[in-house]
Amino acid sequence: RAVWRPFSGVSEGAVGRDVSLSESLISGSSLGEYGADAGKFMEIKEAATASLFPRGLPEDSMGYLTRSDGRLALMVRSPALQVIQALRAVSDKEGGAAGESEAAELPPYHVLTSDFRGVGKSLSLAHAVHWARDQGWVVLFVTDSLEFVQGGHWVQPSPYVEGMFDQPQVAHAVLEEFHAIHGEAVASLPVQTDEAKAHFSSATTLGELMQAGLADQDAASQAVADLRLELGAQTDLPFLLAIDNVDLLYRNTEYHHDMRKLDPAEMTLLHGLRDLSKDGELIPGREIQNGRLVVATTRRYQNVPEDKRLSTDQACHVDVEPFSMEELKQLVAYCTHEGLIEPKPDAEVNLCRVQSQSIPKLVMERLVLG
Repeated sequence: RAVWRPFSGVSEGAVGRDVSLSESLISGSSLGEYGADAGKFMEIKEAATASLFPRGLPEDSMGYLTRSDGRLALMVRSPALQVIQALRAVSDKEGGAAGESEAAELPPYHVLTSDFRGVGKSLSLAHAVHWARDQGWVVLFVTDSLEFVQGGHWVQPSPYVEGMFDQPQVAHAVLEEFHAIHGEAVASLPVQTDEAKAHFSSATTLGELMQAGLADQDAASQAVADLRLELGAQTDLPFLLAIDNVDLLYRNTEYHHDMRKLDPAEMTLLHGLRDLSKDGELIPGREIQNGRLVVATTRRYQNVPEDKRLSTDQACHVDVEPFSMEELKQLVAYCTHEGLIEPKPDAEVNLCRVQSQSIPKLVMERLVLG
């Protein structure tokens, strides 16, 4: 589990000078999951990161993630706390606790969004994934949808569904990561959906379904798509489907077949993960019986055609904002304590705030990397 070492305060004058770390838990949480944790830092041991995120954290997560002596330091922010609160309500509902009414009132899904790039949507989503995996949830985590629309070396016609196309390498990597983290937990769950039974008639458990895709790359795309449906249908374990840059699943792909560009709807893997219509409504039959869908949008690619854009009007929107002044001071204090930067006068911190517009990624580039 993550180990809390939150700040006891920020000194006056030169920000970051004489900052001490408290060994006590401010809120009793080791996962940064309560309102009192906001603005503090959660240090995640390297071993925990490797087990929870075998393929690493989002590449653009530098915004408020500091590497120091093999540790990852994550600032706990309000957007992640809002998502974690929703996940906890689902857990409480299944346990018959007081969160049942709260879970029933939640919109169909959550979306992390922002008017800015580099503010930390990806890392807020990763924080929620960290919490869920630590709490025993099964998580299918798409760390970057861009990989799904252009990441494979080739595509090929599906051997299972006529007119569909597979991405063997991309799907196999997804399946390997999921199996490494959750394979043992879901191995004995029975296959329930008609789709999986039709495509993999010899598989009676999710363990056998995963093995079919792991043993044969040509089966991996369909195995991932059917696994997603199976995880949504079962109720034994809470399930989180977390997709970063979700709107890219609805844009044109970079794949071609027979001299034409393929549409996302023709791709087994993309189609299998698109739980939402372009109008932002949950597609019937793709409901998660015990769990939650949480997605994050991207502003990296603004040239998406109007008919390919995803509406999220039906979602519970969680806005990710630039750093507050207090968050900025806490970041400076942490980096100073870790020896990443020299103590900064208030004037220099204010200049950084103005130049970076308090956008976490730009703050780090100017303050730490600069």
